[in-house]
Amino acid sequence: MSGGSWQTGPELKPRRPRTPIADLFEETFRLYRRNFGPMLLVTAVFLGPVVLASLPLTFWQAQWSRQFSTPASAAAAMDEVGPFIGLSLAISLLALVLGTFAGAGITYVAGRARSGDRPSVGEVFRALRRLTPPIAGYIGLFVAGWLAMSLAVVVLVVISVLIAGVSQKIGVAIAAIVLLGLALTIAVVAVLVRLALSLPALVLEQQRPMNALRRSWRLVAGSMWRTIGILLLVGLVIGIAGLVVSPVYIPGVMEGFLEGSPGSYIVVAIIGGAIQIALGPILPTLLTVLFFDYAAERP
Repeated sequence: MSGGSWQTGPELKPRRPRTPIADLFEETFRLYRRNFGPMLLVTAVFLGPVVLASLPLTFWQAQWSRQFSTPASAAAAMDEVGPFIGLSLAISLLALVLGTFAGAGITYVAGRARSGDRPSVGEVFRALRRLTPPIAGYIGLFVAGWLAMSLAVVVLVVISVLIAGVSQKIGVAIAAIVLLGLALTIAVVAVLVRLALSLPALVLEQQRPMNALRRSWRLVAGSMWRTIGILLLVGLVIGIAGLVVSPVYIPGVMEGFLEGSPGSYIVVAIIGGAIQIALGPILPTLLTVLFFDYAAERP
């Protein structure tokens, strides 16, 4: 009789202990500090145009706040809702495209730096040039998902209207909208959390867009609440840091902002954009660290 006896089974590898969340954040900010220069430059190249493109929209908002001072001017301002929404969607799409490339660049820097390398900015952009096709496909998948979510919202409203028509009670329609909206929000958040590590999978493992989504889905499985907590915590850290250096503390800016002063709106937009560029690398760096942590458990 060959093989081991019944008393001994196959040797099982002990489960790798999870990295404490504090250690994940420590590594994140260590990578952020040591590679701040290239990370800042990469982020500025991609997010700078978004900040500049947002300035006309910001000026428009300032004009709107002044037009709503009287009923007549408010009625005239409502005629501009369509173009305003169109411009907002265009800037949002620009931010999605350029923000994804910025995140991919930061992910590349953090992934290389984690192994002790110091990639130059030129190396980062050469890598992004090679990754352009899969990144474009990745963006396309998220746009398709956004369109599907928008369609779901329209269906939700139609269902609520039908419910109101059957019941002839507006309160029932409102309750239906709230409940269906809450269910849709929970579903969207759950999906986004499960796909949070897809960009690191695409950049660091050179996965195809759909495979990167599947890879993230598998890695986050069983760690949903932990991942949500980490993302909420980093969002809180970034939010507090943004508040500490907020442009509203500049004398006269807050007063002008409340009065609809275009200058104050522009100052807030430019300084706010600079803060966003400076803090922008933190989240992609954390997701890169988290990706390596989860991938060590599920290679």
